[in-house]
Amino acid sequence: MGNIDNEESALQLLDSLRSIDTSAEFSPYVTCGGEMYYEWRIADQHGMDATIAEAARNMLLGKLRSILN
Repeated sequence: MGNIDNEESALQLLDSLRSIDTSAEFSPYVTCGGEMYYEWRIADQHGMDATIAEAARNMLLGKLRSILN
C-alpha cells in the first residue's frame, strides 16, 4: 500500500473500508474554535484525527487490529 498523503487517496480508502465493513463510519466535525477534525469508527475501534489522511490511515489500522484480535 502506498502512502496516504492526500485527500483523494484518503477518500478512496474510506470508500473501500465502508464497502468491506458495514460498521465503518466517518464524520467530519468543526470544533467551537473553528478547527476541523474527523471522527471514525470501524469494528470495535474508534478515533478522532486532525486530517482526512490521518483518519483514513488510523481507520485502516483499526480494521486490521479488529481482525488480529
